[in-house]
Amino acid sequence: MSFTIELMVVAGIFAAISNLFMRRSIDAGGTTKSYVMIQFFLTFLCSIVIHPVRSGYYAWDHSIAIFGIV
Repeated sequence: MSFTIELMVVAGIFAAISNLFMRRSIDAGGTTKSYVMIQFFLTFLCSIVIHPVRSGYYAWDHSIAIFGIV
């Protein structure tokens, strides 16, 4: 139970930090396209790492990996 709450707090902190960086990029005259693509890629990597730890199932599933890439 407490691990879930800790993950929610960490997710909230990361969301606030990403919002800050995106706003600073827009204020500086930049675009957020590359930032969003980097965020999608890092989210994909985190989901690959975190899901086996939570589920205890460490086999590689090609269909889920392809779905994540798409």
